[in-house]
Amino acid sequence: MSEHEDLINEESFGELLKAVREKKRILLVGQPGAHGLVTLAMALLMHGDEQGYQYELFDSGIMRDRKGNGNLYFAQLKSTADIYTLLSLWAHGDGGVATIYAQTMDEATGWMGAVMKKGGIREPDAFLNCTMDVICMIETEGDSSVVKDVVVLHH
Repeated sequence: MSEHEDLINEESFGELLKAVREKKRILLVGQPGAHGLVTLAMALLMHGDEQGYQYELFDSGIMRDRKGNGNLYFAQLKSTADIYTLLSLWAHGDGGVATIYAQTMDEATGWMGAVMKKGGIREPDAFLNCTMDVICMIETEGDSSVVKDVVVLHH
């Protein structure tokens, strides 16, 4: 834990590790310029690896036509195609850890909801609520970054 204690407190890190053990769908949101987003994701993936889980590197171009079958992915969400494809897989039973940059959790979920609405989802807020289990917000504080909030949507 010591390598992460400047970024995240023990309780929040414990919540995220619990979510990994339960193969939950975890969204890490980082403010633009925040440090530690990918580092935290890698720490969670390493914990999953210790549990015997195998995470596949997400690629929306390759995975567009897949149906969910319980796979675990690590995704860096950078485009609308990434968001749509990953959330579609998460909705069908896949899980994992995804990162996205946004100023706030609401901005991140708003963008994701807009992508899903454009893709034909009538109630994107309800869809997002069903496809994400944990959202974690990393904010900048001066020259450093810190986890400000871990919201567990589903236990």
